[in-house]
Amino acid sequence: MDDKQDMSQVNHEEIVNLLTLRYHPIANTLLPRRNWKDFIEKDHSMNEALVKLENILLKTIENIQTKKLGVAFSGGLDSTTILWLAKQYKANIMTFSMVEDAEDKSIETISNKFDVEHHNIVVTNVLERLPEQIYILGKPRWNLYSYYVFDYASKHCDVLFTGDGGDEIFGGYTFRYQRVLNEDPKNLLDKIKIYLNAHERDWVPDQELIFGSAINFKWNTIYSKFNEYFDNPLPLIDQLFLADFNGKLLYDWLPVYYKWSEALNITTYSPFLEKMLIDFATHMPYKLKYDHTTKKGKLILRKFLSMKNIPQNITEQNKSGFVVDTVKLWKNYGRMVFEELMDKSRIVTDGLINKEWIDKTLHSEFRLNSPRYINKLLGILALEIWYRIFVINDMKRSERL
Repeated sequence: MDDKQDMSQVNHEEIVNLLTLRYHPIANTLLPRRNWKDFIEKDHSMNEALVKLENILLKTIENIQTKKLGVAFSGGLDSTTILWLAKQYKANIMTFSMVEDAEDKSIETISNKFDVEHHNIVVTNVLERLPEQIYILGKPRWNLYSYYVFDYASKHCDVLFTGDGGDEIFGGYTFRYQRVLNEDPKNLLDKIKIYLNAHERDWVPDQELIFGSAINFKWNTIYSKFNEYFDNPLPLIDQLFLADFNGKLLYDWLPVYYKWSEALNITTYSPFLEKMLIDFATHMPYKLKYDHTTKKGKLILRKFLSMKNIPQNITEQNKSGFVVDTVKLWKNYGRMVFEELMDKSRIVTDGLINKEWIDKTLHSEFRLNSPRYINKLLGILALEIWYRIFVINDMKRSERL
């Protein structure tokens, strides 16, 4: 060890969590955690819920004071709802979207229906500024490309509206609900395992082999983090809502967005995360959120937008968001970046990551066409960058990949 190393920065539990769950559920949260009693359903008809939803949302944004308002816009149900609300109070609004191809006008087409100034942020290499993003966040994460939207918007507006929380409080993770409900788990451990199986892009079947000799990985430790979400009298669907709220929303998305807004000096705001709305929406009957027969989620937002004469091609769409094609990313430039940076890997040398697992994965055609394995390789890349910045101090935040 050279005298620049700061091994106190290395939290083995956090590394395991980030490479298995994508978040570390130990730190303090920006919003209060909710317990199972917060998700006990209260009887609301769709019409009653719609009136209350609109009243709460409008009340939360009417006092926003800014001349330059932007909306992080993916073209999905959440950001479309937020854009409609913003238009009730502001005439001049800008929308910001991230695309990988300059010819992709799909999100802009939706935004144009609202007569706003739209900005397509073209990012051809989402890994290019990863060292800077990891430095700002202080965590070894790779899927930080939302930074490009915040960075660009910070140069054009003072307040940026987001749709954070829409998936968690209105039932947007339909692929997850389908999988868990179809499995019909019989006991607590079954529920937890099936729930994690529905997050398969966050871990791989041989997850325990990823880590080196310095890290002790145990699945039972991972499982134990979910007991409170599924060991209660709630119906299974409401247990899923509880787990999602207290998981990625509180420990994944919100801390990242907070760091971006802090570093870029831009105010970010999500009407969906106002306490009054959360208090209402978490108790809302699941039948107003998700239909197991049609596999549709966010039913109340779909109804809300259809009542505002939003075109059906928007209200009936499936989940969207700022996403990248990880297989394409890997083939275009991800592998080259990974192999160059990991050639003399310190996280391998220092026993955090198992070189044999990396070599096996890099020589497997199946794994290199699997988003979940590529996600793991990119997670390891992020850990290497973080380690070099914060522990051995041989990489600068300004370095481009």
